[in-house]
Amino acid sequence: MSKSIVEKLNLHQFNRIAVLQQPEHDDRLAGLAAYDTELKDGSYDLIFAYALDLESMQTVVREVIDRSCLTEGGYLYAAYPKKGNKAYPTYIHRDSLLAGAAIGVL
Repeated sequence: MSKSIVEKLNLHQFNRIAVLQQPEHDDRLAGLAAYDTELKDGSYDLIFAYALDLESMQTVVREVIDRSCLTEGGYLYAAYPKKGNKAYPTYIHRDSLLAGAAIGVL
């Protein structure tokens, strides 16, 4: 039996978790015991954010940075539709991510 994403990424090790903009039909993080679905006061050990386009990803990253939402050594994972996906009409091309990171937008 294949491991879930929670097992593969060892996500159960984190204490305070936020999962943002999770699609209704997506149950890949069901193995997590508890998590916030919006950013609350304080900082998180793990923020797992779904983004359907580059603009929404930039918005999440900016908010996390501006509000200092991650603990020292905390993780921000971003899940996004890749080019050629059949589930969503949009996608984020890898080169767009790299270009955004290079100029400080991501």
